[in-house]
Amino acid sequence: MGYIYNKNDLIKVLNSDLVIIMDTNVWLDLYSLSPETISDVMEAIDNSNLFWMPHQVFIEFQRKVKEVRERNIKRYNSLKDEVCKVISDANNEITSLFNTHNKHKLSDVTTLHKELQNHLNEEIKNVKQRLKQMQMDHEKEMISNSINLDEDFIEKYIDNLKKELSDSNGFSVMQLLEIYEEGEKRYKYKIPPGFTDHKKDSDDSSEIPERKYGDLIIWKELLNYVKKRPVNVIFVNNERKSDWWAPENVKKNRIPSVLEQEFQLASSNQASLFMVPFHELVHHLGEELHISKNSILEITERIAFISDINKYFKDNLRKLTEEFAESMSETLTNEISSNAYGESVAGGNIDDIDDIEISDIKILNNEFEFDTTDFEVSVVFQAEITANANISVYWGKGSSTSGQVQLKAIYDGGIVYTIDYTATEPSKSHTIFDQDVTSFKITKIIFDEYDFDESDYSEGEHTCPDCGSQYSYEDDGGNGFCSNCAWNH
Repeated sequence: MGYIYNKNDLIKVLNSDLVIIMDTNVWLDLYSLSPETISDVMEAIDNSNLFWMPHQVFIEFQRKVKEVRERNIKRYNSLKDEVCKVISDANNEITSLFNTHNKHKLSDVTTLHKELQNHLNEEIKNVKQRLKQMQMDHEKEMISNSINLDEDFIEKYIDNLKKELSDSNGFSVMQLLEIYEEGEKRYKYKIPPGFTDHKKDSDDSSEIPERKYGDLIIWKELLNYVKKRPVNVIFVNNERKSDWWAPENVKKNRIPSVLEQEFQLASSNQASLFMVPFHELVHHLGEELHISKNSILEITERIAFISDINKYFKDNLRKLTEEFAESMSETLTNEISSNAYGESVAGGNIDDIDDIEISDIKILNNEFEFDTTDFEVSVVFQAEITANANISVYWGKGSSTSGQVQLKAIYDGGIVYTIDYTATEPSKSHTIFDQDVTSFKITKIIFDEYDFDESDYSEGEHTCPDCGSQYSYEDDGGNGFCSNCAWNH
């Protein structure tokens, strides 16, 4: 695994006038580690007296800690429910298949079905028992390490740290308003940090939009700290977004130039900024901070696996999305059929569509997010679908036409992959857990050639219900009204 800094560089700065600041995501990610490692890391942090916390980190931590803690304490309950549901759904589908193909109740087929059903029911029972025991053991281990649903020593440490830090009281409302105004300008021109959060909603519990500008507020607090006390800073951040990190081929230390410039200005060029992910901090400084070798190994191996998964999805996302979209041809065909029905075309409306054949699927955009707590990768994407079909168009008054049509549609979809952390290769680590069509819209219908029988119409044969005038096919609005009145209906 590649690291940003050499180990000796960080050991050297550790022996200088130094403060370590961890972003909110780092504190919350601690809960996903084993109880022993959490305890070991927190003891090392507590004994080091090197850590300082921005007020905004404290606010964000308090907002999320209960949900994150509960999810990690009950991690095996969720696994039990999901695994049993998959087995149960498979059991129901198998029963349906046997019922369909064994209408004559052949004894050997019926016997096989019962044996298979009993086996699956036994497996569900076995999985429930084992995961229930794993959950009980896990909760017992968490409690023995002072972590339960109501409180834990990470939260207690952060509460105590906040009380001890008289210089971490955050900004006034007027100061925050100035930061929000600056944030609007920075985000507009994609100036870090935090510009990828521009779509975040405001915090429901506050009238102040602190979520949208949370990263910028943390950064401003860090700058205020070094302005008053010019010390070297190691900023620990597990974010992988471009609003914190510069590309490796642009900046070797990965710190965006604008952040370095602002830091040097705030510290009057008397201090240095180092920015690292948590696993690099632990790998380089773990022994110096008195973190055990087992804990260092757990953190670095886990992060190495996460890094490999992130790289795999980044390199193969388009291919994976295309393969998934192509496998959804039946679902997409049904979407085309239901969405095309009633669409306006050639002066009438589609009242029948069949022989749908998808000719092309083009991925327009896609992105993914790796939930390292639940080990799930969520993918959202947008695709353009091109298909050919035969349609019938109704013009009204018993008149219609038919022919071949080409349709284009925009399809927004989502995929959730579960990740097997025991897999030896990233390409073999993922399976689809859930999928969804979030939106589907027909955007274009090309219907250039179709038949029309003029004998169905005779001059003055039809009377418009609105204006009372008689009209022929040339003036037919396609919905039972003349062309002058059709737009009203």
